[in-house]
Amino acid sequence: MIWEHRPGSIVMLTKLVEGGKRKCELYWPEKVGDTFKAGCGIHVQYKEVVPFADFEIKKFIVTNDQKPKVPALEVQHFQFLSWPDHGVPKFSTALISFIRRLRQYHNPQSAMLVHCSAGVGRTGAFILLDSMLEKIASESSVNVYECLTKMRQQRIHLVQTLVQYVFIHDALVELVTCGDTSVPAKALRGHIKKMVRNIPGGDVSGFTAQFRLLARVSRKPSDSDNSEGLAPHNKDKNRYPGRIPYNMNRVRLKPTGVSGAEYINASFLDGYKQKNAYMAAQAPVAATVNDFWRMVWEFKSRAVVMLCQLEENGQEMSHQYWPTQLKAKQLYGKNSVTLISEEHPFGAKEIVVRKFEITDEKNTAVFTVTQYHVLCWAEEGKMAAGLLLQMISDLNKLQRNTENKPITVVCNDGMGRTGAFICVHAMLDRVNSEHILDFFQFVKSSRINRPDIIREEEHYVMCHEAVAEYLDSFQTYANFT
Repeated sequence: MIWEHRPGSIVMLTKLVEGGKRKCELYWPEKVGDTFKAGCGIHVQYKEVVPFADFEIKKFIVTNDQKPKVPALEVQHFQFLSWPDHGVPKFSTALISFIRRLRQYHNPQSAMLVHCSAGVGRTGAFILLDSMLEKIASESSVNVYECLTKMRQQRIHLVQTLVQYVFIHDALVELVTCGDTSVPAKALRGHIKKMVRNIPGGDVSGFTAQFRLLARVSRKPSDSDNSEGLAPHNKDKNRYPGRIPYNMNRVRLKPTGVSGAEYINASFLDGYKQKNAYMAAQAPVAATVNDFWRMVWEFKSRAVVMLCQLEENGQEMSHQYWPTQLKAKQLYGKNSVTLISEEHPFGAKEIVVRKFEITDEKNTAVFTVTQYHVLCWAEEGKMAAGLLLQMISDLNKLQRNTENKPITVVCNDGMGRTGAFICVHAMLDRVNSEHILDFFQFVKSSRINRPDIIREEEHYVMCHEAVAEYLDSFQTYANFT
């Protein structure tokens, strides 16, 4: 079918196995570089894969020995990984991002093959949503019911459930409300100049208007969403009673048999490409120092980015959670931590880099943890972009040499400065790959997994300025066109 009809893209909306049941057979080679025979002289070569947090993009080359004069077919394969069978993604942000990425790659002159497991539920919902997005772009109007009725005349049972039908409407509302907030890298400086000015006919800047929109469309926490953090036995583990992680994405420590022992005020956040790339954490309070090192140990995090001082304006921002004497070993629960070195490698005293060795009580293994301690970033202020970029460059080198385990990022609440740092780090990763940015959607997506990511408008503006300074470090934008 693919050889004969020659689609330019395949959209796959299922995993191979879901809930222990086989949903789709593997129809491409297992490893990049491999080729397999698909019958009738057809060969499928697996050229490459680019993983993202919620989807993967693969490239296949299809040839036919029986028709050597027919050109080889290059197929882009887009697999969305966060859509449950008979259900819907919990939020539409990732799916809209997926569709936009698909449209960047897909050749509109060629067909698009879409499938899930049965080819009706998720497949129908995707096609309907994609069609509506195109209609909005061209006509600024939609009729979901009419479009689905026509689709079902061509294939029955498309969009199987009411939940899927409602989800499409919710996704369209989000799209219309937020609009396209992406910015080409080469246009970022001009975008910032525009955003600092008041919006036409208004009395607030573009940044203020966009940050307020973020507040309106971001996920709103409820007691049921973060019930574990609100439990009485975890009360002393939270610095601020109202800044609690969501249950679904919180970092879970291994149970010890003690009630609440697996709780820590920390959440997994996705990076540009990597799922759970960061552990966004509240800096330890007295009751969680041991838990903090247990988290670092259990998830093998090799880097800790600390964005607050121990005390600011007379208030504790973090409990002292590391040994201060060189070569001295200190016990934190069942983990031993030794301070190996302490230096200021960036030529400024505002950032301290410490290296620790951590092991468990049985000395079964040992690894090095590097802590980047920032001393120059006030809770409601900015960090100098140059220093931030230097630190991120060093951090990236460290991560490449340590298997890219989750980066632990902490501030007093694990939300404000933590969110800003993660946003800059992820946007730099993105701009080096595809030369386009979307700060708004990244923050919105991150707030799905942890509330109040980037609490201050000033931090939101700083994210833009830091990435712009990175781009300014190149003499031309030739690499970003």
